[in-house]
Amino acid sequence: MRKYTNDTVLDTYKRLDFVQKSDLFRYVVLYYIGGVYADHDAQCIKPLKMWPIAHGGIGLILGVEGFGTRAQKAGLLWANNPQYVQWTLASRPKHPVLKTAIDTISERMRGKMGGTKGGCEADGHESCIETIKLTGPGLFSDAVYAYLQEQHIDPEETVRGAVVGSVQIMTVDSFACGQMHSGSDALCLSDEVLVKHKFAGNWKTNREEGDDMLNAPPSLPANYRF
Repeated sequence: MRKYTNDTVLDTYKRLDFVQKSDLFRYVVLYYIGGVYADHDAQCIKPLKMWPIAHGGIGLILGVEGFGTRAQKAGLLWANNPQYVQWTLASRPKHPVLKTAIDTISERMRGKMGGTKGGCEADGHESCIETIKLTGPGLFSDAVYAYLQEQHIDPEETVRGAVVGSVQIMTVDSFACGQMHSGSDALCLSDEVLVKHKFAGNWKTNREEGDDMLNAPPSLPANYRF
């Protein structure tokens, strides 16, 4: 973090809780170094060389997490509808969506005393939405929405997968199979499945501080190029 970021991002990072730190950390590593990020509970089903990348100009690969009714949005703690996955991401360095995500977190932290302290479910399931909106998939989806707007694309046009500029958006089954909504393959048997997320949800229950990542090396294959 110290090697690549500026004082504003570092100050933001220090004020976040350990869960929110991990969100910002992944955006920073992918933006400055590039590579592939996956949460510890994401299982690779197809090797990277078998991912159906549209063309050589793709700079960011992400997937749809879910889309549906307002009731589903509220019950499933989506901040956006559709909402995009950030438990698995692949990016070339310097992609603008990641820059927007990093900058927006800093903007949203201005005037805040600090992030929550993890284990949000202890304060009620719905309290987790703060982290989702501040640094998690809600924030990331906001950054994707901003990019889509620049390309004059409605997010609803991407729910079945899409290629928009240098962004490739995979279908729900690609990164988020096993759900009981959004047309997801509940058994994860679809040929579209690339990653199986096990939805451990430890960030909602764990109140212990994680390892400091200010000087940590990337824990992902940052030299991977697609």
